[in-house]
Amino acid sequence: LIGQSAGLSSPVLFCACYFFGGGAAARLFLDARQSNRETQLARLSLATLAALGSYVWLANVALNQQSLTLLLLVGTPPLLIVGAQHWKLLDRWPHAIQAAGNLTYSTYLIHFPLQLAAGIGCAAAGVVLPVQSPLFLIAYLAATIIAGRWLFTRFERPAQSWIRRVAL
Repeated sequence: LIGQSAGLSSPVLFCACYFFGGGAAARLFLDARQSNRETQLARLSLATLAALGSYVWLANVALNQQSLTLLLLVGTPPLLIVGAQHWKLLDRWPHAIQAAGNLTYSTYLIHFPLQLAAGIGCAAAGVVLPVQSPLFLIAYLAATIIAGRWLFTRFERPAQSWIRRVAL
């Protein structure tokens, strides 16, 4: 197994394995695309992911640090290959997908300040946050998306337009 017994106890080595695994997946994908074998590679990748999922489920693998690391190292390249495919189903919703993609950076930037504000506000009010509640998670995600959308339309999109005007 991956871990100290395999000599990979350093986070730097883990990171290098993921980096090179992603690079190998990209190389496989590009080679398959050039040789018109992209569909075959996608099918093989889906089969690999299905086999990994079945193994974890059927063998009742305990998800400790070593088994999780191994699953990530083996499962990430096929997952990247499957994700890089052109999915015709997604062509039905290009505007929704673009809108969701536009919110990734703004929601990334705002999620921690929202957590911090909620934590400080609740601590000051003597209220315990119901962090185990699914409704609380839904409310937090909704607030993050709404705030991210506001940030995107009020700051990020105008900044992008300004940069494009100045740079071009």
